[in-house]
Parts: sequence; structure tokens; C-alpha cells
Amino acid sequence: MKEEYIQRGYDNQKQAYILDRYVNGLYVGSFTAYLNHRTRTFKCYPRTLASFAPLQGVIILPETQVKHQLSS
Repeated sequence: MKEEYIQRGYDNQKQAYILDRYVNGLYVGSFTAYLNHRTRTFKCYPRTLASFAPLQGVIILPETQVKHQLSS
């Protein structure tokens, strides 16, 4: 199982990043992610969940595990 987290944007109102989660190339949901600058980790809260994805709670991700979406 290949899991990817891609930074899609920034929510100015919440002061948080928006991360999309992909498993084996399929979109399975997005997260509101708060970056802890001291530990360089994201604390991620589910925003949306695809109907086929397992329910997932809050997760902690190292900043290095998050990719930035390239804009064309």
C-alpha cells in the first residue's frame, strides 16, 4: 500500500494547511493540518472522507512526508 499526502492549499481562516491523502494513487480524503514549527510535524484532522475509505482520526505526520502540489 502506497500512501501519499499532498499539500493542496492553505486555509487562511484556520491558519492551517489542506492536505489530500492518496492510497495507491486513489484520493481517499483530505485533512486540515496544523504545522508545529518546533517539531516539524503536522497534526492532521479529517476534513472529508471518501465513502470507501476507513474512518481515520487525528494523525501526526513528519513534514518530510508531505509533498507539495505542483501548480501548472
